[in-house]
Amino acid sequence: MQYLKEFEVGSVIEFGSETFDEADMIRFAEKYDRQVFHLDPEAAKNTFYGELIACGWHTASVYMKLLVAWFHEQDRRRRDQDLPVAQRSASPGLLDIRWPGPVRVGDTVTYRSEITNTRTLKSRPGWGIMTMHTTAHNQNDDRVLEMTGYTIMEWG
Repeated sequence: MQYLKEFEVGSVIEFGSETFDEADMIRFAEKYDRQVFHLDPEAAKNTFYGELIACGWHTASVYMKLLVAWFHEQDRRRRDQDLPVAQRSASPGLLDIRWPGPVRVGDTVTYRSEITNTRTLKSRPGWGIMTMHTTAHNQNDDRVLEMTGYTIMEWG
């Protein structure tokens, strides 16, 4: 992984895409969000959405999966080049998470984050925090997720 000081404010990171299939959507909803429009394709026809949609937390969890995979790939590349790998810490959280549109069966969602700020932490010398504004869009470029998140890592 890059050290925090190597990330440029304004740069955009694309973490990848995932296609949402019915079985995965239902499996996630059975565990975490048992609303009818996430669980039952037939019953979902009689809801506001008119069809099965993914739980918003499912959409957000795919982002986290892709983010972690992206960081691991950055770590691997640095090790392959005999470069140091930065340490990361737990995220201090998310702000303003929202789901402006539904994810439907078969939608392919692409996740991107723009780095909006980096700064050192006075309370933890050698470390800093990066602020990222994340969006996810389906194949029609409809926004389906938006949030602001933070990553704590070594400054470098």
